[in-house]
Amino acid sequence: MAEYKSKTVTVNATAKQIFDKAIDFQGLVAAVPEDRKQYIRIEDGMLCLEYAGFCVKIKVAQMTPFSKIVYADAQAPFHFTVTLEMEPAEIITQTLLAATVDADLNLMMKMMLGGKIQEYLDMVMSAVSTGQFLR
Repeated sequence: MAEYKSKTVTVNATAKQIFDKAIDFQGLVAAVPEDRKQYIRIEDGMLCLEYAGFCVKIKVAQMTPFSKIVYADAQAPFHFTVTLEMEPAEIITQTLLAATVDADLNLMMKMMLGGKIQEYLDMVMSAVSTGQFLR
């Protein structure tokens, strides 16, 4: 398994607000920039992301209210999980948020996709920290 970790970011929202938004795929899709929405849809309660001709389906596999959400592939070229971990910040209206991607990549896939996975993870966490996904 290859592991990719984000920086821990401070989000100006409570853990409950983040948790509620993150388990609602409709809300996640609504927060995606318009030019990217064509690659995302919801099918059978799962998020379907179009990438390189593949539909990667993602489901909520585990959740601990207001502290942890684990997403897992339901259909993908390789097995992966994405874990979001939330903990209270010093200011009551803020939350510390970190994400980890664990992906079952062979060496070639790791070389081709590893940097992209880390880049995308960093981009998403940066957007979350600026409030773009919580609108």
